[in-house]
Amino acid sequence: MADAKVTALTELNATPAGADELYIIDKSDTTDDPAGSSKRISRTNLVGGLQAEPAEGAFVDGDKTKLDGIATGATNNTGALADLDTVGTAQIDNDAVTAAKLADTAVVAGSYTSTDITVDAQGRITSAASGSGGGGNPFGADHVVATSGGDATTLGGLTVSAGDTIYVKNSTTESGSVTISVDNVTIIGKNRNTSIGTANNDLILSGNGVTLHNININTGTGQLQQSGNEWDYENVDLDCNDTGGNNILISGDNGRWRGGILTNAATGTMSARSFRFNCQDCFFDNLEMNAAANASSVTAAILTVNSGPNQFSNIVVNGNSTSGTGGWAIYAQGDYSQWDNIRVELDSTSDGNGIQNASSNMSFSNITVTGGVTAFQVGGNNTTLNGFNRVCTNAAQRGVFLAASDSTLNGSSIRNFAASPSSYGVSVSGDDDVISGNRIEGFSQGVLVNASADRTTVSGNTLNNNTTPLSDSGTGTNSTGGNTT
Repeated sequence: MADAKVTALTELNATPAGADELYIIDKSDTTDDPAGSSKRISRTNLVGGLQAEPAEGAFVDGDKTKLDGIATGATNNTGALADLDTVGTAQIDNDAVTAAKLADTAVVAGSYTSTDITVDAQGRITSAASGSGGGGNPFGADHVVATSGGDATTLGGLTVSAGDTIYVKNSTTESGSVTISVDNVTIIGKNRNTSIGTANNDLILSGNGVTLHNININTGTGQLQQSGNEWDYENVDLDCNDTGGNNILISGDNGRWRGGILTNAATGTMSARSFRFNCQDCFFDNLEMNAAANASSVTAAILTVNSGPNQFSNIVVNGNSTSGTGGWAIYAQGDYSQWDNIRVELDSTSDGNGIQNASSNMSFSNITVTGGVTAFQVGGNNTTLNGFNRVCTNAAQRGVFLAASDSTLNGSSIRNFAASPSSYGVSVSGDDDVISGNRIEGFSQGVLVNASADRTTVSGNTLNNNTTPLSDSGTGTNSTGGNTT
């Protein structure tokens, strides 16, 4: 082969055979020249050397196996190429999605008050607008606001639906009687001076589950009628001005009234009950009842309870009761009812009476009666009267009259400070009554057992300063239990 320059050689236009040779300079051999020695190498040896010593990052046979693995379909970043079409939560790092990656909605960024919002199935807020409540204040611009009935200047002007909450911002003057007959309605006043005025008409609540809170009801000569069951009143006052009576008529059962001042400002003589409860299984607590008119009979008592059982606690009744001895501050019926912490204050010491019960198995404890003639008349069998307190300043004033049988008077203080008393501390007409552990002082007759009484027990009482400590005309009276005279 003749000598020639490489650039002058004929180009091979076919794939070289394995025995074909290439010209190379061996840099490791400086025999011919410091830059290296000229040598030749076959194509076979060249390719073999390249496969045996791949460069850093070069594609090798092992990489082919990885590609084969993708084709067979494992998951979580090592799976088939089809897995790359779906990204699951496992492929997204926590907190990796930034605000810029979220799709915009139609909501305009900003602050909203009393907001009306729309939320889609993914939990995104898709619309928002400020409401009319004014920073969350439920008492809107008008007098009365209802959740579904809109605004109105009167309660009667609202369309009320079941479950509504009615907010009363300003006192209303109704044009006539108002009836709410749907269930689970709540009426809330801005404060206890906020009044619903029915202008001598009635407020009738006949739906079940009615709630009144923090409000005044002003019925004039009208009535508050609660006939629906499961009612709940809290801090509810009532003002009326009517001698016709029945200014409150509660006939719905399973209710409770906690906190309230009930006032009938009418003067003259009552012809019917002022505050009347014909309910069962109800609870009354922390109520004050005031009446200026005279209660001339038991049917015109300030507070009348006609059924039961009910529970009364922390009740104050203030009244005039100056129309003879037939009127009563409280007339209580309802078997198994309980009365605790009751105070009756009557203006006169010569007219009117305190409490009369007329049902059986009733319990009274911590009762105080001031004023009036007879403080307490027990008219129901199996009545228990504990912790009764009575102070008399008029010679004719009396303590307790036990007119029924199987009743007990215990742990009470009944005293008269009049100069010349003419009355009794305790009078007994029923059978099997027990008078035990009481302080009865200052009366003409401390304990008077009438001829109609059988088997009365009088024991362990302090009967000092009575003209006659025990006057016994009954049959089988037991007075050997250590009374102090």
